[in-house]
Amino acid sequence: MEIGGYKVGQYHAIIRKEFADGSVRYETSFRGAEDLKESFYAIQQCVGGEVWICHGETKVLTKVRIIQGKEAIEQELLHGCGVEWGGG
Repeated sequence: MEIGGYKVGQYHAIIRKEFADGSVRYETSFRGAEDLKESFYAIQQCVGGEVWICHGETKVLTKVRIIQGKEAIEQELLHGCGVEWGGG
């Protein structure tokens, strides 16, 4: 499934990562619930610290949350207003 230029995996859930500069990035490809949980836990451990983004750029991760369900994912990726589950 592709939504707003993002490819969403078999498992309909995404992880929203928010940074101190106000930017947002998404993790979107999960095979199942365990894959999602493992990724969420690993990312959540980085909240408050600098994380590598790309090409040597780092940002401070301030919040992480899971957004589940096709409709909520569509709302988030197209409008930035998905329903959150979990958090950091």
